[in-house]
Amino acid sequence: MRKLLLTVIFVLYCVPYVYLSMHNDFASHSMFMYGIMLIATIILAVISGYLGVWILAIIGNIVSLILSVYFNNKMISVPKWEDYFVPLFSVRLLILVTCLIVILQIVFYMVGKQIKQKKSIY
Repeated sequence: MRKLLLTVIFVLYCVPYVYLSMHNDFASHSMFMYGIMLIATIILAVISGYLGVWILAIIGNIVSLILSVYFNNKMISVPKWEDYFVPLFSVRLLILVTCLIVILQIVFYMVGKQIKQKKSIY
């Protein structure tokens, strides 16, 4: 059961959340996916911290970044894609949002570890 849970966590970490958020923002002018990204990554970080599986978070974030860059590069040829994300342009925005999400995940990973430590005290 634990192996299945770890596999699901890893697969969810690999989703290119930043690209999906940017694409949704571009296509429908909606920030909805950024909120989904925040919620999903916070939940994943807390669970990872609770289970103590930081390597899944690291590798999953790297895969997610690579996929986001790949799909972003496919969209650069779409008219107005780069202009939509001015002044940062799409690649810089992608890197910035990824860095902010990773920092947020580190904070909530620690929260997950603290929850487990408090639970083990009782």
